[in-house]
Amino acid sequence: MRQYSSTSIDNEYDLVIIRGLEIVMSVGIYDFEKAKPQRVLFDIILEVRSNKGCDLTDISSVVSYEDVCYRVEEICTSKHYDLVELLAEDIAKMCLSYDVVGAVELEINKPDIIKNTTSVGVKIKRQSV
Repeated sequence: MRQYSSTSIDNEYDLVIIRGLEIVMSVGIYDFEKAKPQRVLFDIILEVRSNKGCDLTDISSVVSYEDVCYRVEEICTSKHYDLVELLAEDIAKMCLSYDVVGAVELEINKPDIIKNTTSVGVKIKRQSV
């Protein structure tokens, strides 16, 4: 895969978008959250090096959103997370491990946890260094 560079000549980039990824997982600080897995929703936007002018005939030449979804699910089901903030950092780190990803915007929502809300959660944006 190509290396991401924020100093590319044209500064063009593409977005890989994942919306509404739903994973049932163990997350939360309360005993009732630790006792029963709950639905968690993910919206992920990856800023990737532009595919303009690239050979796009092979999935290995792009960031596969299927692969990202699978890796997010692996992280989520690998252990209990007390805080979604730590979960967000772990997922952001994984996303930035792709050498063509320059930034990730990630929103995590728990839709079933607080009565009288649609959902509660966190949103972060991280950039590669």
